[in-house]
Amino acid sequence: MRYQDFSVQAFIEDDYFRRWVYQPDQVSDRFWKNWLAEHPEKQTEVAEARSVLLAIQFKEYSVSTEEKDQIWHQIRQQRSLPIPATTSQSSSIGRAWRWTTGIAASLALIVVAYLWWERSAETVYTVEYGTTRTILLSDQSTVELNANSTLRVSHHWNEKREVWLEGEAFFDIHHHEGTSGQRIPFIVHTSELAVRVVGTEFNVLSRRGETQVGLHSGKVKLSLDEDVSEVEMQPGDWVTFSKEGQQLTKDHLIPASYTAWRNQRFWFDNHSLSDIAMMIEDYYGLEVNISSAALSQRTFSGQFPADRLDLMLTAIEVTLSVRLTRTGQSINIAEKEE
Repeated sequence: MRYQDFSVQAFIEDDYFRRWVYQPDQVSDRFWKNWLAEHPEKQTEVAEARSVLLAIQFKEYSVSTEEKDQIWHQIRQQRSLPIPATTSQSSSIGRAWRWTTGIAASLALIVVAYLWWERSAETVYTVEYGTTRTILLSDQSTVELNANSTLRVSHHWNEKREVWLEGEAFFDIHHHEGTSGQRIPFIVHTSELAVRVVGTEFNVLSRRGETQVGLHSGKVKLSLDEDVSEVEMQPGDWVTFSKEGQQLTKDHLIPASYTAWRNQRFWFDNHSLSDIAMMIEDYYGLEVNISSAALSQRTFSGQFPADRLDLMLTAIEVTLSVRLTRTGQSINIAEKEE
């Protein structure tokens, strides 16, 4: 598959790409991260295609992944149906053909109209690997996006300020009042939950079917779904919610530890090697392989500048007494041989 020749719509229609967006796993996540590292010129198209697909998922009346797959499959099938050559049943076949092609054309028109509407109704901000970006919103709130992250901002604020996050960001939200004088809440949507605030500072990390929220100051309410009451957070709280396990856990962390990336630093405080590997993959776009499950659970602490990956890897190698090798876009960590 020559993905380097794909347009935004081609990515949207690709089965493997859509499975990665909706149901990512370790294999697909590694493939697309490595592919993007090798084709950085396609990051804009990939980010836009992901935004469109995730927007479909976020809609109130969204369909299931299976139904979406069936719709796209039908569109492709109907585009390639042959025109009937016989005339013995020309009337019934002709009606069936017109009905079938009409559905295909309607579906295609819906897709095109949806793409146009989504692009005109929101602004999409993306950040490449190894960089961060600060965004000033129209209400004077600021958002700092971490590497390999996407933020979609609705143009229609009116009485509701909403954004959609994929990746990691730190939010500094300003109070904002509507025409009625009431404070307008600010809502951050991830694929797992919604973070609702009025004016506060907080960090949101949303990757691999899991959302983590750290509150720096103010107050945050987490809305998991319509059947679960809101969960309130206090400064210093770190809440994790897994979509797969439908479990919410709460810890208390030093805010500087989970916002160190804002100063282009990594802060590890008894982090497991598996967690560190995911942070390296997310920030640098590299593939990290750990030789055993036991080794992946070893913990490591330390602080390092983000532009000194070599220093970080050397410290891990020496401190944990492991063998670390890097080849191209891959890092392998194994037990050190005696």
